[in-house]
Amino acid sequence: MKTNKITSPKVKKGEIYWFDPLKETKIGVSPLAFILSGEVHNENSSLVIFNLAGTEDVEEVREFFEVACETGGKKIKIMVSAIHTFNKEVFLREAKYLGKANENTLKLINEKVKLLLELDN
Repeated sequence: MKTNKITSPKVKKGEIYWFDPLKETKIGVSPLAFILSGEVHNENSSLVIFNLAGTEDVEEVREFFEVACETGGKKIKIMVSAIHTFNKEVFLREAKYLGKANENTLKLINEKVKLLLELDN
């Protein structure tokens, strides 16, 4: 029996990538993607779910919508309310791995996503 399991390279929740598929980056803007999708989704879907992130205004964090963290020695801001999906194969071909968020950041993002999407209601 044939399965639909995706066998492409993997992404993992909490990883951070530089990702600019349209090659439209403006000066001073860093198009970053924080992988939001979990292990089961990443293993079985042709899509990847991510939050947008950037390096602008990292000192000014809106508590409900954003999380500050650091990767590769650089401060970034993850925009929890900016959730996107993209074709995983194209994503992995175009994206550049930068690092992974720490466990505290992952926990904080999980909490904020639950609040934002009202997943406990």
